Parts: sequence; structure tokens; C-alpha cells
Amino acid sequence: MDTEHWHFTMDNGTGNNNSYCKSLEEAAFFSVICVVCIFGVVGNGIVIWLLGFRIKRTPFTIYILNLAVADFGVFLSMPIRDTLECNASFEFPVFVAESCLQSVYCASLFLLTSISIDRCVSVLFPLWYRCRRPEKLSTILCALIWLISFLGNGICTALHLLEVFINHSPIFYVFLVNAMICLPLIMISTLILVIRICFKPQLRQQRKLLMAILLSLLFFLILAFPLNVICLVYFASPDPDSVYLTISHLLKYGAICVSLNSFVNPLIYFFIGRRKRGLRRKNLKLILQRVFSEKEICAEKLEP
Repeated sequence: MDTEHWHFTMDNGTGNNNSYCKSLEEAAFFSVICVVCIFGVVGNGIVIWLLGFRIKRTPFTIYILNLAVADFGVFLSMPIRDTLECNASFEFPVFVAESCLQSVYCASLFLLTSISIDRCVSVLFPLWYRCRRPEKLSTILCALIWLISFLGNGICTALHLLEVFINHSPIFYVFLVNAMICLPLIMISTLILVIRICFKPQLRQQRKLLMAILLSLLFFLILAFPLNVICLVYFASPDPDSVYLTISHLLKYGAICVSLNSFVNPLIYFFIGRRKRGLRRKNLKLILQRVFSEKEICAEKLEP
């Protein structure tokens, strides 16, 4: 987005007051995001440390580890982007920071899509999942997700800067892909998981894991995905400048919601994994193990 939208004229008394109020509002938004980012960095940093170095990795925890890295990237990119946007002379770095933020946002969406599909396959085809699922599939998919996210957003940002538009800004098609492919897959997978949990008592062994996944998907749809819709509307408009004046507040609230969504995942793991009694809150390693180290259901038990 053009950096000029973040600056306000000060040509008279009324302009001064409006500029002061808007600048104060910008500072408030920036402060909220910074506070959320600080807590988010700590929470996701703990998850990355434990899943990356302290807990034995499984094909599924590889997804969760990469999701924590993506959320960590959101917390690093957002304050940097907002800081650069405060100075109109740094227009190119703003686009780079914006591209990085879009990349980690897309990576989070793609990872959640992969996670939801992975769990659906595990409960619908348990025998194939346990015996024939490629061992390195999770690692390969995560690597492809990161490559596609950064390469795709980088190319689209470069084309946007060069004003190579095909009906719409190239960035429009990034958010369109998110809405047309990832959203339906997440919703269908979530519905399947809910149905299987309700009607398959054998899945009690995986209840904590599935509940953590469902809550992560639910919070993403509520908090993070609306920003994708707002950006889709913005870049689809033939006159983005006029649209920006209308949805600027929505974009700011959307950014805060995205940061809250990235912060909430470690909280979900903690509350789902801790015991009501007994397990100490400080034993975070055991808490994550309780969520992600649950035994797979025996295929024989699921057979009718």
C-alpha cells in the first residue's frame, strides 16, 4: 500500500487537530501491536525451542513447528513494516517489509490448510496414514510452502512496483488464491473433523490433538482470514486510493487481529495440554507432549 496514506496534512487549525488525533490513533495501534508482538515472540519462541530441540519430532509436529516459525515471522515483520511506514522517504523498504509480512501470512494459511488435511486423512484413512504415508512428506510440503509463499509474494510485489497489472494488481491474485483454494479446504476439513469427533468414540485418544487443531483453525477463520478479504476488496478496486480511505480502519484492526491470532496458538497448546490437577504450569515440555505426542489410533479399532 502506498505510504502516502499514512501521513496527514497540517495546513490549518482544523487540519492540525485532525492530524494530531490521527497521529495519536496511529501511535495507539502501533503500541497495541508491539505489546501483542512481544508476548507472541515469547510464546512462539518457547514452542519453537521445545518442538525444535527438546521434543522428538514427528511428521505432524513438523507442521506445528513451521506454523510457530510463521507466526514468529508475523511478529517480526509487522512492527518493522509499521515503523517504516511512518517515514514516506522509505517507500521501497516498506514494500519489502509488506512482502515479507504477506509471505509469512500466506505460509501460515497454507500450513493450517496442510494441517487440517493431514488430520482428515489420519482419521479417514488410518491404515494408509500409518503404513504408507511417505516419511518425509511433512518436511517436503513445509519446504514447498515456504518457497511458494516467499517466491510468489516476491514476484507479485516486484510486478506491482513495476506497475505490471493484468486487470488488477498482481498482489490481488495472491489473496484470491487464499480465498478460492485454502478457505474451502480448511472449512471442509474442519467440518469433517468435527463430525468424526462427534460420531467416532474411538477418537478419544486423539481428542486433545484434534481440539487444539480445531481451535487453531477456528481462531484463524475469525481473526486472521478477514484481513485476506479486506485486502482482496482493496486490490480488486479500480481506484484503490478512494477505497483505502473507506477501509483504512478495517486494515488496522485486521492487522491487530492477525497478530492476536499468531499469539493465541501457544495459548491453545498450553490450555489443551495441561492437566486440571497435578501437572505444573511451568512444565511446558510435558504440556506440549500431552498435546502432540498422543498415540495414533490402531487401524483395527476403526474398522466397522
